[in-house]
This record gives sequence, structure tokens and C-alpha cells, in this order.
Amino acid sequence: MSALLTERITDILSLGGFSIFVFANVNLPREVSLAMALLILAGLVLLLANIFLRRIQRTTRRLALRVGFLLSRRAGHSVWRFVNGMASGVLPPGTTGMTGLYVKLLSVSVLAWLFNLAAIFTVLSVFLNENAVGAAITVMVITNFGLALPTSPGGVGVYHSLVVVALLPFEINFDSALAIAFVLHAVNYVPMLVAGTVAFLRNRPEAVQRTI
Repeated sequence: MSALLTERITDILSLGGFSIFVFANVNLPREVSLAMALLILAGLVLLLANIFLRRIQRTTRRLALRVGFLLSRRAGHSVWRFVNGMASGVLPPGTTGMTGLYVKLLSVSVLAWLFNLAAIFTVLSVFLNENAVGAAITVMVITNFGLALPTSPGGVGVYHSLVVVALLPFEINFDSALAIAFVLHAVNYVPMLVAGTVAFLRNRPEAVQRTI
């Protein structure tokens, strides 16, 4: 859970940096801009809550234990485990040097998004003669913000709709935008499916059992 939350927070914050370009240069629908701003705000709130809770985690643990024991010993331990998990935040309890660690995580996250941006730009440069960079950043930001929320398996349908919405300001007709969406979906997901298949075949349950 710590790894999952940390990845989500760093992804939202790094995407927030790219979204500044989108806000400044692309005339997006108001609803889309508002949704993106709210997700960035949520990432910042989670980060600040993480830092604050870790600074007062000893106090919150003791308070939770005492409050829980007013009900019963079992309730006390249950409340303590819950609060302990919350107080640890998105990083494991033994983690030190949070500032330096977050800088490293954000750097890796930005680097990953730059590789993703390069793939999207490569596809869009085939379809667009101008503004391919701006369109690529817009598509990357909107699709990934949209997929940060629960969606269909593989983002089927949702991803394609987000690409079409992202390309609206660039005066690309619906048919071309949908074609671009299918190409981008294949570029993003086919390599992951191949890598996942190889990883699954190399680490099948029966192979794991034999090693145990």
C-alpha cells in the first residue's frame, strides 16, 4: 500500500508540472481543466498530510491506543494499527530523509513521463505538421489524469475518449482523433503486455513452488 500510494502521489505531482504548460497554452474545456486542478490539489493534500502525520506519529499512536483501550484491549490494538498505518503515511515507517527520498522519487517519475511523452510525440508527429509537442503534452496529461481514477480494464473506451477530448483544441476531426487514440493505445499497452507475459512465464506458480 505504501508503494502504491507513493507512486500515485509522485505521478500526480509530476504530471502537475506538465499540466502547467497545458493550462498556459491550450484552451481546454472548463470541466477538464477543473478536474485536472482538483487531482493536483488532491496530490498536494496527500503529500502534506503524509509529512504532517509522520511528524506527530508518536503522539497520534499513544492517543489512539488510550482511546481504544477505553472500549477494550482488542479495540485499542485495532485502533492503534489503523492510526499507525495512517501516521506512517505513504512511506514505510522506518524511512528517513523524506525530503531527499521524495526528490529522488519525483525525478524518476518525471523521467518516466518524459519517455512516455517521447512515444506519444512520435505518433502525433505522423499526424500533425504543427504543434505536435503541445498536443503530445496535452494528450499525456489528460489521459493519465483520467486513468488515475478507477476505469475499465486496460482503459478500453475511456482512454480513447480522453485522447479525443485532448485533441479537440488542435482542430483534429473525430475520425482522425479516434485513429490516433487506437495507435497510442497499442504503443502504450502492447509492450507492457509482452513484458507481462514474459514475466508471468518466467515466474509461474509451479516454478515458484519448486523454488520454495
